[in-house]
Amino acid sequence: MQSGMTLRFDRALPDFPADEWTLHYAFRSHSASAAPINIQATADGTDHEISETAATTADWVSGDYLMLGYVVDIATTLEKHEVYRSVFKVLPKFDDNPTLEWRSYAQQMLDKIESVLSGRLSRDDASYSINGRSFTPKSDADLIFIRNYFKTEVSREDNGGRRRKILTRFVNPR
Repeated sequence: MQSGMTLRFDRALPDFPADEWTLHYAFRSHSASAAPINIQATADGTDHEISETAATTADWVSGDYLMLGYVVDIATTLEKHEVYRSVFKVLPKFDDNPTLEWRSYAQQMLDKIESVLSGRLSRDDASYSINGRSFTPKSDADLIFIRNYFKTEVSREDNGGRRRKILTRFVNPR
């Protein structure tokens, strides 16, 4: 979700129809600068409609949030059930960030290391820090070892954290 963009979606919950239950979403961040975000859905027949304006989401601080969806019984408000839990990422406003860094830490490191190995960057330029982590290359062997590590990390990110299976078949030579 991009900060400053309209958030709108419908949610069908057959066990918790909108004429009997109110759907709520609560977003909580580990960052002290991010205020809690609370959204209440409106009824659209038996479905729940979630809608937040671009002006409202513009105030959302970028970062990762724990997103909890829950329903509350309209009649008594005594019954409450969790219906959804996930990590929700709020990205910075696109138009406020002309040089928005969209690459992960692993991808940034891989790009820097490959630049040094290809000679596009000098070793002095390769010493740097990102997000409080620093890196100073020592030898080509160190760079290649670290490059392979970050290649694996980037591959895991691209595969959604899943390891790729490599299947092998051994055949007798003729």
